[in-house]
Amino acid sequence: MTKENRLRAHRRGCLARMCAAVLIIGVLVTPGSYGAGVKQVVPGDEIKTVAGVLKISKTWFDDYSWINRVFLNSKAIFEDSDNEGPISIEATYPTTVPVHLVLLGVVEGGSACPMILRVLEIKESGEHHLSKEFGNCFPPADKKWFKVLKENPAYQNGEWRIALPPPGGDDDSDEAAAKRATFEWYIYRDGKITKKMSPAP
Repeated sequence: MTKENRLRAHRRGCLARMCAAVLIIGVLVTPGSYGAGVKQVVPGDEIKTVAGVLKISKTWFDDYSWINRVFLNSKAIFEDSDNEGPISIEATYPTTVPVHLVLLGVVEGGSACPMILRVLEIKESGEHHLSKEFGNCFPPADKKWFKVLKENPAYQNGEWRIALPPPGGDDDSDEAAAKRATFEWYIYRDGKITKKMSPAP
């Protein structure tokens, strides 16, 4: 090997070692491992869908940050680190497993708007779609109205119709008030949410 070839080989070796060092340093200081070890993983709701098992969990880190995750067959399909509260399953279609439409409740953690909603559509192929946020800052005053939310979603002609009672004071939470109330109707179809007003059924 000539002197010139030995010099080129030496330079290539140095470059390879430098690249390896940069790669190791990059791994060590990534956000997921720099000062943010996992402190606790809290399991949440779980349900069988047409494409497998849907699971929800919340992970707390040592630096007091958190992340909510929705998994389909152990693969994260939605992550949220903005809202402090948990993600929960509020309703499904059909109401018996396996389901292909899931109404997710996202608790924001504040008092002004305690819960927002999103529809997660799952197809047999594993393809999924998550709607934009919607709702009327649920929950209402009385816990009995949660039962109304779970019973009202109806599927017809390709539309999932979700009726939400309006939030109200404690004196408006009896059954008579519920019948008089004007419900907000949200229609999910082909990945889109539209809103209309309709009297309570």
